Amino acid sequence: MPAYRLELAITTYLPLPLIGLASKNAILIVEFANQARAEGLTIIKAAQKAAGERFRPILMTAVSSLVGFFPLVIATGAGAASRWSIGTALFGGLLVATILSLLVVPVLYVVFKTLESRFLDSDPSDRPKPNDSIVQEMIAAVPSQTAKFQKDTSQS
Repeated sequence: MPAYRLELAITTYLPLPLIGLASKNAILIVEFANQARAEGLTIIKAAQKAAGERFRPILMTAVSSLVGFFPLVIATGAGAASRWSIGTALFGGLLVATILSLLVVPVLYVVFKTLESRFLDSDPSDRPKPNDSIVQEMIAAVPSQTAKFQKDTSQS
């Protein structure tokens, strides 16, 4: 039976817990990005770091669930129509939620945090400050990098 002939039965609405999984993924990406901002990273770098750190756990959860849901999508025999209905909703919903979590949430984080910093941050003291140890390491690295550059340019 083609997918467009699926009936919207009560079992089709059972995948609503997917909303919980998708929102958990989004909340964790935002939380990791906020922690990275507190460490002194820029908005874009914080979003990239958060998405990178959450990529593997999100993908592992999604792939294992999709593999488990797939038999419902290809079900045959008695009661197959109800299994197709719920399997298609589960499989498609989780696939779309995973893609949106990985691609759209970090972009929206950057957009909203940029807007927030431009229009709502009137007090610059509230903005995240870089970690002092990171700043000290960067300052200490400058002379050694300068000496290395001068050595390389004098040899050529």
